[in-house]
Amino acid sequence: SGSIAFVCRRFDMLVQHLKELEIKDALTGLYNEAFIRNRLEEEIKRAIIYRRPCAFILLNIDNFQQFHGNFGLLQAEAALKKTASLIRDSFSEIDRAARIGDNEFAAVLPEKNKRQAQEKAEEVRKKIEFTFNKERDSNKRITVSGGISENPLDGISAAELITKAKEALNFAKTQGKNRIGIFSQKLQCP
Repeated sequence: SGSIAFVCRRFDMLVQHLKELEIKDALTGLYNEAFIRNRLEEEIKRAIIYRRPCAFILLNIDNFQQFHGNFGLLQAEAALKKTASLIRDSFSEIDRAARIGDNEFAAVLPEKNKRQAQEKAEEVRKKIEFTFNKERDSNKRITVSGGISENPLDGISAAELITKAKEALNFAKTQGKNRIGIFSQKLQCP
């Protein structure tokens, strides 16, 4: 009876671990793209019902392909893990951060508007720049660019907010990188 209970507990732990793996990125431990899209949809529905904002942040490591080419897979993975750790530590338990692409990260910020999201994104951008600025080799100094959108101003679906945040991100990249773009009808980087 004791060994059966042990096996059952062990099985329950394995099932729980598998469930966690389904929503987490294996390399960084952040949530994955499927999870963050679903979470964004849920938060948008909640925001609409309660007439509250919900912001979305998209972050992309600047010149990552070049970094990967120069330093190889292991260094690139180490840089991704370090970046992910800095991002994870920057958000509250209510906010959710994810890795949604090779060198792309996202965060859902319930109850936050664009201005609040901009402040948070700038804080993250500066933290990443400061941390990687300590690298002796200037080619290993990583920065990120970002884009911000908000429900309901920029859309009422996850797809709309992601698209608008990508537009703002792309605009930030064209303005010199290492900056945060905010979606509006007239894109801007403060």
